Amino acid sequence: MFNSSGNKTLRWLTAMVMALVLLAAVSTPKRCEYQRVWAQALMLAPQIVVLDPGHGGIDTGAAGPGGIMEKDITLPVCQYLKEYLSLSGARVLLTRPDDKELSEDFEEDLRLRVDLIKRSQATLFLSIHGNSFPAPSEYGAQTFFCDNHNESERLARCIQAELKKLEPLGENYREAQSGDFYVLRNSPVPAALVEIGFLSNPEEERLLADPSYQKQLAWRIFAGLVAFWRGEGISDQSLTPVSLKSTIGAR
Repeated sequence: MFNSSGNKTLRWLTAMVMALVLLAAVSTPKRCEYQRVWAQALMLAPQIVVLDPGHGGIDTGAAGPGGIMEKDITLPVCQYLKEYLSLSGARVLLTRPDDKELSEDFEEDLRLRVDLIKRSQATLFLSIHGNSFPAPSEYGAQTFFCDNHNESERLARCIQAELKKLEPLGENYREAQSGDFYVLRNSPVPAALVEIGFLSNPEEERLLADPSYQKQLAWRIFAGLVAFWRGEGISDQSLTPVSLKSTIGAR
């Protein structure tokens, strides 16, 4: 059940006050950008967002050469993102709030994640993962979408545009791509899957385990969501389906 209209208004006003307090503490070089994004976010209608930290529990996902596991980086990024979204007035649900799988059966685990989208009457779904590739030189965050919803591509492109602004290892040349992933093709609302970086790259693995970098990733994803809700993003018909095998399984 959702809150009454009075409670929604109170939560909205509280979010606005908290966001303004947060703005006052932001460092000067980034302040203008933060102010712009927050101002845009607070002008939008509240959203219901389901965030999916990939893997969890016995399903560790990919692992880097330094031993960092995918399940341990996806959860904090989602938690930071939840904070930003909550401050904007959104209602946010996590498919897993801690280090637990939803089911020991892989396919059932994925189905339960999608079920939460439907039960919560979400307006948007994001699944967060870490990438891996045999060549350790590969790096950079990348966003994927499925064509089952006509707004998913624009969502992915808005997020990718923001993620490309993160260049700790050099220019991120990656673009949003289509991918046939279970959680995306079964989502009834606009959905995207974000591979936040390559655990197989030793330098990026260290970054992904750093809370300060996790917060930067979460902020960029948040800024991409705000751009999407504002109607930004242009479809590019040249995008082609992804051919690399994902760590989450395309079922």
